[in-house]
Amino acid sequence: MDVQWVMDRQRQKIDKFEMGISGARRQEGSRYYESIDMKYSFVGPSIRKDAVERAIRLSQEKYCSVRAMVKDLVKLNITYSISDGAQAGTAYAYGS
Repeated sequence: MDVQWVMDRQRQKIDKFEMGISGARRQEGSRYYESIDMKYSFVGPSIRKDAVERAIRLSQEKYCSVRAMVKDLVKLNITYSISDGAQAGTAYAYGS
């Protein structure tokens, strides 16, 4: 929700926004998550890469209370793709 909100505030027109999450849990003992993979997909005309990076950064560092709780406990891998809708999206790895 906050990523979409930040993108709107940056006047980035998004036609389609998807997010997928998967994770790896420990096999023994407490089966907590060791790592989480987050994949964002943005489709829209002229979406700027720097605007996407800013939206993700603000989500991770300022707005997401869940991330704040687990930031030192779980490795988070973030990737995102940007497409204009006519072509396949270009994939990027987010580095916080």
